Amino acid sequence: MRERYGRAKTGTPENEIISTISIATSSLVTILVLALGVLLMVLLQPVLQSEMCSRPLKMWFRRCSGAMAYKYYRKNMKIAALPLILMSLLFILVPSLIGSTSFMIVPSGAIAIGVAYLMFRKKNMQSPEQTKLIPNRANTGDE
Repeated sequence: MRERYGRAKTGTPENEIISTISIATSSLVTILVLALGVLLMVLLQPVLQSEMCSRPLKMWFRRCSGAMAYKYYRKNMKIAALPLILMSLLFILVPSLIGSTSFMIVPSGAIAIGVAYLMFRKKNMQSPEQTKLIPNRANTGDE
């Protein structure tokens, strides 16, 4: 939409109209998708509760979360190392937590965010001479 209406400047009535139409369209599509999802859940409930589907659906959240996290972790393995080590140790020391792996994704993500924040802070604490040597990477947090 931006390419088609990109000439509208910020703060103009045209831009406000485009923004309002975009938000309204997005809201309506979201409502339709949710309504369709509820309708299909009701209709497909017997199939989803069958023995054939129950096991894969139990693992769905773990797989999706892992797939989404992998995209970010592979960019910087330093961020992934600490949560991986801590969660591995936790599951070895407390085997009863294995059944609640999907809940352990949240603290693992929090640890990863903390590590990324500390790395970002450390990079911003560089001396000005080092920052001048690498101007494009000075404050981005990328490795």
